[in-house]
This record gives sequence, C-alpha cells and structure tokens, in this order.
Amino acid sequence: MPADSRYPVARSDDGRSFVIADAIGSSFVAGSLVVVHADGTRQLALVEERTLTTPVRLRGRLIGELAVDGIDTGVSHAFDSGRVEPVDSGIVQTLHETTGAVLDIGVNLTPPFGPARLLPKRYCSSSTRRTIWPRRTWIPRSRSRCGSDSSRSPRKDANSVCGCCFRPSVRPRSIPASCPSATIWR
Repeated sequence: MPADSRYPVARSDDGRSFVIADAIGSSFVAGSLVVVHADGTRQLALVEERTLTTPVRLRGRLIGELAVDGIDTGVSHAFDSGRVEPVDSGIVQTLHETTGAVLDIGVNLTPPFGPARLLPKRYCSSSTRRTIWPRRTWIPRSRSRCGSDSSRSPRKDANSVCGCCFRPSVRPRSIPASCPSATIWR
C-alpha cells in the first residue's frame, strides 16, 4: 500500500483492535469513528485512546466490515498496514441503522457531528428514575473514585449519577452532608 502522508497508518494483530504508532498531524481524538482501508477491505473502527506523548499513538476497536449494503458487525480482519480516514455522515447513519440506535440523545462532538444515538433496548429503567448508566451501589471507602472527600464510592448496582464526577451512583442508607454527591438527593 503506498504511504499517504495525509492519513495515519494502522496495524491490527488480532482482528478486533488496532494501533496507530505515529499519529502526529492527525485530528482523531478518543471517540472518533474512522474507516481503515486495508487488504482491499474497508473496516469501521472507533478510536478509544490518544496518548499525549510524542509520537502520538492511537488505540481503538474494529467495529465491523463496511459493505455495499451496510456494516457487518460480526466480521473484522487483522492487517499489517491500513490507511485510516475519517468517516462521513452516511457511514454513521448506516451504523445507527445496522445496530438499531434510534434514540436521539444529542449531537456527536467528533466529526462529522451528526446526531448521537443510543440503543433503546439498552436504556435502563427503574420504577423511580430512568438512566443510561448501568446500575451501581455504594461501598464505604476513604475517598471516592473521583478524588473527592466523600466517604462513599460507587460499585455495582446503582441507578443515579454522582454530582461531583458524574459517575454512576445510588443514594446510600445515610450520606454525609459533606459528600459532593449529597446535592443530588436534596
């Protein structure tokens, strides 16, 4: 594959994830959808991490193979070298249709800036509140995960959001007034 200096080159050893060893000059950030052209196929991928070191490295997950009639999310391939390009709005729309993501929640903050959508079947609901985060519970700890001086910390099985770090949380039996999360329950 001829090298094109405008686009970074990715490698995938396992067919599920990819790595870009040198992404200097690219505008891809964590959360960007990209198309990887490798070995005559096009695969849709999601950038999950961008390092702050030099050279800039990107790591992400392969979502599926792009075909004429849509995206096959059950197929992805390993490759030695693949050109990484930004997606267009048509591919994002196809992804939403293929996966059933029809619940509009806002606007994507990464190019191409189309609508942001969720899968309605994964929208968690309970009798008292509705949330998109998994259920979590509180366990006693000296500091919360966000670094605040809260005496509680989130764990599995809750259904709300911490007021200081926006991590999932739930109202414990007793929450100290000094906890930043206490403002949710007043």
